[in-house]
Amino acid sequence: MTKDDDSLAAYDLSAWDVPPPAPGLADAVIARAREPAPVAALDSDERTAPSTRSMRRWWFAAAGAAVAVAAIVVGVWGIQRAPGDGHGEVNAATARALDIGLTTAALDPGALVRWRREQRRISVEQPRGTALWNVAAEDTLVIDAGAMVATVEASGASLRVEVKMNNASDARAVGISAATAVAVALVTIVVYEGTVRVRHEGQTVNVVPGAQYEVRPAPAPVPAPDPTPTAAAEPFEVGAAPVDPRVRELEDRIKQLEAERDALEPKPAAPAGCDEVTCVLNNYDGACCARFKRPKLSQQSGLADGLDRKMISKAMGAVKVKILECPTAGFTGTAKVKALVAGDGTVSAVVSSSSMTVPAPLASCIKDLVHSAKFPATVNGGAFGYPFVFEASARACDADALRRKGDDHMGAGMDHAALAAYEASIQCRPTVNLDRQAYMAACRSKNAAKARLYFAKLSPPSKTQLAQICLRMGIDLEPTAEAKDGVILVSSNQPAKILLDGVDTGKITPATLRATAGKHKITLELDGDKFTYPVTVKPGETVTLTKVLR
Repeated sequence: MTKDDDSLAAYDLSAWDVPPPAPGLADAVIARAREPAPVAALDSDERTAPSTRSMRRWWFAAAGAAVAVAAIVVGVWGIQRAPGDGHGEVNAATARALDIGLTTAALDPGALVRWRREQRRISVEQPRGTALWNVAAEDTLVIDAGAMVATVEASGASLRVEVKMNNASDARAVGISAATAVAVALVTIVVYEGTVRVRHEGQTVNVVPGAQYEVRPAPAPVPAPDPTPTAAAEPFEVGAAPVDPRVRELEDRIKQLEAERDALEPKPAAPAGCDEVTCVLNNYDGACCARFKRPKLSQQSGLADGLDRKMISKAMGAVKVKILECPTAGFTGTAKVKALVAGDGTVSAVVSSSSMTVPAPLASCIKDLVHSAKFPATVNGGAFGYPFVFEASARACDADALRRKGDDHMGAGMDHAALAAYEASIQCRPTVNLDRQAYMAACRSKNAAKARLYFAKLSPPSKTQLAQICLRMGIDLEPTAEAKDGVILVSSNQPAKILLDGVDTGKITPATLRATAGKHKITLELDGDKFTYPVTVKPGETVTLTKVLR
């Protein structure tokens, strides 16, 4: 075998048999060559011996031209007529090309293709592998992909057909059978040019250039159980497959949740509005709550009989801030939970009681944090319900824009506004430079507390360089200077977030705040509602702010 033979081994030439010439073509060419050529009559003076030799050469030229014309006619006839029928199979061990007339395919390693041409129609079975098809405009290509999982029809198009198998053993054993369809995991059709039609389960989809279409085979039918009754099987351990620990853990968790659900379900006999949770929240007020009230133990224990509203509010207030920071996944609304607290103050069970659908990550975060809450020890513990309101998150802040705003205010002499802008930028993205800017704005606005706060964050060289700014404004930067400040005691009937002069203090009522002498604004935030109250602080004195929120 020559080197040229090796290069042609990858091509299937059976579809390109040379077409036979038309009947009688050779006789017609010879007869045409024998016909006398028409010539003009010559005078006797011109009829010489050289002219006879010239005439013979003309005859040979005419015969050659006739043969050339015949060859052209034969070539055009061969091109214009439909290509010959044929068939073949290619099991590509390596990447190779397949030419079926003007329609070609580039096969990836492992691809299996069976084809049959009938005039302009090419039928292809591609039970596995990947092929890039370029379909001639005159041809119609019909591909049964993945053992007839999908049928692809194209004309004048460029497309890629990929048939993925479940595993290598299935791919090796693939054939045109029902087992093949089970082995096929996914058929993917990607169209580069032209429009391709894909038929699957009685539906036809037109796939346009640049689009991708995926077809998954229908799941295998589940065999019906044997209706014949059998005797109860005895426990069998020898040779049995080991139980996955995760399955056992899941079964135990399901049993635990079912027990918690049963424990928290309202008693059937209790009338509406008189369940144990409602009675606990109302301190067992009313005759209907007497059935839930547990007998008091000896006064020597020094413990309360059960949870009351104040205990619940204080314990939940300690975890509420963290709960409102849980990932909401876009959820807005009220997430309600019911909790069961043991006598030692630990939460023994938490279940969701929301009428709205709460995203699983948010519900899990709420339950974990409520489980971590610590309640005062009581004789009987108790149960309660609690709502958490999640509002739409604010638009993402722009730290650079806030800093530029602070710089503009500083340049205009609006020192208080500059400090507020710098602090908002710090809340968005804290940096050392912003601490310097906030310190200078605090000095210029004579906000001693903020000046000392940001001065403490500066590096030693910066402190030496910038200390004079506040000293010139009469602000003492020493920590002992806090003795000149006053104290604000803030409390409310429900736990609420505390803001001092519009800045979040990070504290929940009840709390103690230290502030510079002068006028301030205390803002209490509860479930998204804000309540603002003015207070006046005197040096070394304590002012109390107690509010009843809705």
